[in-house]
Amino acid sequence: MKLAPAWCGAPALVLLVACRYVAIGADGGDEPVVLPTFGEDAASAESGAGGSGDDGGSAATIPAIGTATMVGGGYEHTCALTAAGTVYCWGSSSNGQLGSGSTSGSLVPVAVTGLAGATAIAVGYQHSCALTAGGVLCWGSNAHGQLGDGTTADSPVPVAVNGLAGATALRAGGTHTCALTPQGVSCWGGNADGQLGDGTTTDRATPVAVPGTGGATALAAGGAHSCVVRGGQVECWGANAYGQLGDGATASSSVPVLVSGIAAGATAVTAGNLFTCALVSGGVQCWGYGFYGQLGDDATDASTGPVPVGGMTSGVTAACAGGATACGVRADGSVWCWGMNQSGQLGNGDPTNTDSPVPVQASGVSGATLLGAGTAHVCAVASGGVQCWGWNVSGQLGDGTQDDRASPVTVQGF
Repeated sequence: MKLAPAWCGAPALVLLVACRYVAIGADGGDEPVVLPTFGEDAASAESGAGGSGDDGGSAATIPAIGTATMVGGGYEHTCALTAAGTVYCWGSSSNGQLGSGSTSGSLVPVAVTGLAGATAIAVGYQHSCALTAGGVLCWGSNAHGQLGDGTTADSPVPVAVNGLAGATALRAGGTHTCALTPQGVSCWGGNADGQLGDGTTTDRATPVAVPGTGGATALAAGGAHSCVVRGGQVECWGANAYGQLGDGATASSSVPVLVSGIAAGATAVTAGNLFTCALVSGGVQCWGYGFYGQLGDDATDASTGPVPVGGMTSGVTAACAGGATACGVRADGSVWCWGMNQSGQLGNGDPTNTDSPVPVQASGVSGATLLGAGTAHVCAVASGGVQCWGWNVSGQLGDGTQDDRASPVTVQGF
């Protein structure tokens, strides 16, 4: 089983950072999903300066890059968008997901080759995408067509998504990608669980329209499911073994189904690894798999319908669902996280890395506006800089090391 990364962030006053981690190929059942032992390879990886992770990387200090406006996390990589429209990525590049033109990783941010004027980014399991005035470009892993260029060949540099016009937002999931357009949602890539929403389970190397999504205002892509906000309600499609579609059942659906219990008031949605969260009337509600406490309701049970996150029922401005962890930003700019903490991804400095089924505050983060979550790491855009914490086996925290961090560290250059 693999976990897909998550991405959270959007340039709006109130939104749910779309983060996601998904267990690829999970087949349901009553047994807990056993997540990989994050950091299990760290013992064999060199730490600190000169460490190479799984595919090489440099720990040299880099000059200032600029102000960050978005951040997104993948399996072992992270990307950030700057106010100048440039994109920088760091961590693993085994499939070219850093966009630097090679498959060599980096412990510090490197610029994506040939990309300028970007207005949004999306980070998937092992691929990344950017929205520009000229259209959508993606790079990295492409085994299921998730780059959208009509092929299944990986690319270490950005390639144009074919047949997509007018995109206004992007989300990247495990092996699929979706875009919001004035006509509705279009998706491409892996579709084994119906996560493209076109009524089939056939992979697509170019975008296909999701019927009935006209008027959607927000979008999320998980490891194997996708969601939209439409008319204040949430609709989801794809894998549903643990109730992550929120329709009160556990049957997967290749077309959108309505999340039960949210009559109105939803403004954003974020899809994680077998679970989903939405921002509803300023509070966070989650549903799906909850074994690690990632639903935030002080329990470790699954729920096929939305449950409120304790202490996050109002005054929340952004939220993000990762592998088995979710986080939210309060109006005061503080960050609170709940769920799995195996690699310190709750950011609360706990030396025992204990999971929490209720929100705990990430230490040392102030002025946060947006979040991005990967498989087992989380990042925040705070006062124009980027801070990350959690799993760091390939340098995905961007601090020049491969050391896991239970408290936020500053990404070099930001």
